Amino acid sequence: MLVSPPANQEYVGSRHLSSSLKCGDHSERNMLFMVIEKFKNGDARAVYGRALEQGRMLPDGLRYVESWVEANLQRCFQLVECDDPRLFQEWVVRWHDLVDFEIVPIVPSKQTTETINSLLRAETKPQTRKGDRRP
Repeated sequence: MLVSPPANQEYVGSRHLSSSLKCGDHSERNMLFMVIEKFKNGDARAVYGRALEQGRMLPDGLRYVESWVEANLQRCFQLVECDDPRLFQEWVVRWHDLVDFEIVPIVPSKQTTETINSLLRAETKPQTRKGDRRP
């Protein structure tokens, strides 16, 4: 049986993101980040071994959404949600000996499309100034 997410949530992969979470002092969606992990020395065994023993070691407030691993086991791409990017610093320190991190803030395509389309519509509207007469 398929279950639809509540109205304030949308799916990413097999999980959903909450749109009613607080972001700082504003009632907005938390920021999304694509975390690209490059396994040092290509040593996926060491990374998976630590994860097996200690888990992801995410600080509270840093929420794992989904991940994908390259077929050659060199990199992992994780979608992570949070409202305080400083939490990444804590997480990176826990894994710095095994992983090099690239952390990229991202926006879902649907929201980007809405933003860009709104700007494009605003640019195409004829603008008139006071005193201008249009035939």
